[in-house]
Amino acid sequence: MITFQSTSLSGSSINCAIFTGPKKGLQITTALAGLPQNTGVLAVENAIFLGGTSIESNGNYPFSSYFPLDRSPSAPTLQLTSAIINDSTVSNGNTFSESILIITSKLYNTTIRPIATLGGIQFVNSKLINITIKLENNYQNTPALLQFNDSIIENTVEQYSNWWDPINVYMRVFRSIIRNSLFARAFVDQYYYYGRGAHSFILQDSTIENVSIDIVGSDSYYYYYGTYTNYYGSIFMNNSTFNNGTIRIFGYGSSATFQDSRFCDVNIAYVNPSQYYSKGVNIKNVIFRNVSMNLPVSHVLISYSTIELKSPPLVLGDHSAIVCSLIKRSLSIAQENTTGIQTTGTNIILSTISSFAVGLQVAYNTIQKNFILNSNFISNSLFHIRNFSPYNIEATGNWWGTRYSADIRNKIYDYWNSINLGGVICSNPSDEKLQAEDSCPPYNVYTIITNFANVA
Repeated sequence: MITFQSTSLSGSSINCAIFTGPKKGLQITTALAGLPQNTGVLAVENAIFLGGTSIESNGNYPFSSYFPLDRSPSAPTLQLTSAIINDSTVSNGNTFSESILIITSKLYNTTIRPIATLGGIQFVNSKLINITIKLENNYQNTPALLQFNDSIIENTVEQYSNWWDPINVYMRVFRSIIRNSLFARAFVDQYYYYGRGAHSFILQDSTIENVSIDIVGSDSYYYYYGTYTNYYGSIFMNNSTFNNGTIRIFGYGSSATFQDSRFCDVNIAYVNPSQYYSKGVNIKNVIFRNVSMNLPVSHVLISYSTIELKSPPLVLGDHSAIVCSLIKRSLSIAQENTTGIQTTGTNIILSTISSFAVGLQVAYNTIQKNFILNSNFISNSLFHIRNFSPYNIEATGNWWGTRYSADIRNKIYDYWNSINLGGVICSNPSDEKLQAEDSCPPYNVYTIITNFANVA
């Protein structure tokens, strides 16, 4: 094994070397006392690592205090360029280790252990196939960082040491392709999520295919401090495409933002949602094809989007809103016994709900009044609205597929069907189909959305 102390690293370099296992290959360690820490970059070019060897950064870069962690820029990196890494390990030794940067390289059948929090392990213009991401205990409230830029990632899975460690990891994916991979927290099932820590993603300008992702937030009790610590999981997806996969979101402050993106054959669901801890969901200018969406949390905002459901209903929590959007049934499923939207409190404006048996169903346990403004209810075969809540729904200026009040009333289930229910107050019905979402101002004009969100 070749070991470098993390001082005056730019004075050394490695070129055209081969490291073979099972012994460790290359390591950076903490400099001896009195020497400057983390100066320079150790450049490794055209190297090959194989046969169970390893690349490690085990030194500690300086910071002001252990708690809270100083959020200063990361230390200089161990930088590998044009490397081939096969059947080996790339590892940060601990939370405070130097970061590792891997550029224009190929990794096969390799384990990645991204524990360092500020720089972590970053890949640029690289290809990774058959990868195991090993996640172990890191310092509390200091998420490990794993980042991919302009890279291809295939057949990748996560591996956790145990369920009780507070493992926090942020994965950032920019201009990359991920295929046939599983980023799922271990010890999670449909009834409860075990373990602690946060699991968060940023997906920017990327393509995701046949991938499962878990977004996890939790709280942990620290006996020494006598307090609970919250870890908030999140997913932010922008200008990306997601085909065939699953996104599961688990409680304790977890949130989701999807914008300017496309989904096809994807299931998105909150598992064991907590209304109290939810930070909401924000969907802007997104097209969903053949999806299922179970989002029974507060403050879901859907705007300028098209949602085609293959497994309805679209489930929404209270204080939610649909603006300038189209919700419709996929033609791949029968209309019978389908519900388009099921909610405990959603306001709808300038939108269309189309081709279900029941267009909108408001649950009995809603905690708010709802209103529907200047929207279309089209080709819903049984009811446009079924109001099981005790509150009235104010429906103003909508098109109901007919001009005749009796026909409109026949497509509404409310107080007039059961005296314990709230009514649907229809006023100023339109005489013709509305432009609805097509009449909205340009997507980048947010005045109407802001005003509507304030009212909601």
